[in-house]
Amino acid sequence: MHSKQPLEIVAYVPTVYSEIETDTILNNGYKVNIKRFTNMNTAVLHYFTGKNINYKHFFRQINSEITVYKNDRLILQNVFRNEHLPKHVIKKFDFESYLNNGLHVNELASLESNTLVLETSYFKPKGDIKMMLRIIIDENGYCDFKRIDYVRT
Repeated sequence: MHSKQPLEIVAYVPTVYSEIETDTILNNGYKVNIKRFTNMNTAVLHYFTGKNINYKHFFRQINSEITVYKNDRLILQNVFRNEHLPKHVIKKFDFESYLNNGLHVNELASLESNTLVLETSYFKPKGDIKMMLRIIIDENGYCDFKRIDYVRT
């Protein structure tokens, strides 16, 4: 007798490379270019079953390439990935199973602090946001990473 093997469906989200680029000029002298792009080599697996079907959905990570100027002087150029996060910020947080939502500029916080403030969120595929992260960049390009407890609306 042959036993029925469950059907397995594998999908990648997104299926193709995607890229979004933004330029932001702030009146405190900071200028930032952020290019968010699909990392085609890194994904988070969301596995579920239903009616004799096994689903494997691989959600690709989003990386962010940032270039920062202060008063027209280049102070920082880097690609932001999960593995670049400082250990004190991410302790007890399993980044292998979370997606990064890409970086964005928090304009109000940047202007109030006379720094460049970037924010990002981390979430499980098909789940809620689990962590928000703030990256504060000073006039010399030094980055300070802080976990935050609210979601910007």
